[in-house]
Amino acid sequence: MPVSQLPLVTGETLNTRSLNDKPTVYYFFAPWCKVCEYSIDNLTALEPQWREDKVNVLIIALDYSSLNEVTAYIDRHQLPFPVALGSRTIAERYKINGYPTYYIADAEGILNWVSVGYSTELGLITRLQLL
Repeated sequence: MPVSQLPLVTGETLNTRSLNDKPTVYYFFAPWCKVCEYSIDNLTALEPQWREDKVNVLIIALDYSSLNEVTAYIDRHQLPFPVALGSRTIAERYKINGYPTYYIADAEGILNWVSVGYSTELGLITRLQLL
């Protein structure tokens, strides 16, 4: 996975290298994306089962018009994960061509799976179990 410094909506900065302690799900979304509205709930369902000990989750907002648009999305879905503010450069670096895009990297940061579009909670868990 490309190493990036990403600004978080909290004002802090996250170095993606810091996520290499366990597998990581990268979820790229656009606040206006209708499929993202439905698929994000499958990702948040992982939280009690996986997040504590087994997986990092990083949500990256792209193609947004304002910070308020992103924070409204976060509030609407009560996201328990860090949310980064992506840019066109980040979208190009990660080769994002549609929303939502999921990347799953192993604990060493090596990309193991990419998917564009809707993914179920079971689909995400299955892919994480294969790492």
